[in-house]
Amino acid sequence: TTVGATTWTAPAGTTSVEYLVVGGGGGAGNGYDNAGGGGGGAIVSKTGIDIGAALALTATVGGGGTAGAWAGAGATAGGDSRLNFGSTTDIATGGSGGTVYPNGPGGAGGSGNQSTSNGGAGGAGSAGTTGLAGGTGPTSNITGTLTNYGGGGGGGLTVTTSGVGPGG
Repeated sequence: TTVGATTWTAPAGTTSVEYLVVGGGGGAGNGYDNAGGGGGGAIVSKTGIDIGAALALTATVGGGGTAGAWAGAGATAGGDSRLNFGSTTDIATGGSGGTVYPNGPGGAGGSGNQSTSNGGAGGAGSAGTTGLAGGTGPTSNITGTLTNYGGGGGGGLTVTTSGVGPGG
């Protein structure tokens, strides 16, 4: 859950693993003229994976993208997350950044390489009304509770004459 790389060693006697890899979410557009929300990161979910002799797994957690700047610079994409063990590499890409004014569309949800679900798209911005909601993203019950992962951010809204509105 911490951005960056880490290694996990399976306890002795472990023969298979279950895992969920989630890409970082894209940054929102800016708070100027109803920008779009960032796209959610993709997920890769696998169960019952035989780890054989590869007891050390390396995971890299991708960070969230940065928000767009005030006067039109776009938001950045979220970082890719990956899991490596033996000859297997699973990658869940980060969501795209939301776009800027006017009425910016939301960023695209991330995608993955194998047995994956794309992240939810970011919602579009809107002038004078509530920005559109982002996509909910795929679900997983890896924790024992069915949970949405990789949801897209909502679109922004222009609510004052200066064009400053809340983010999604």
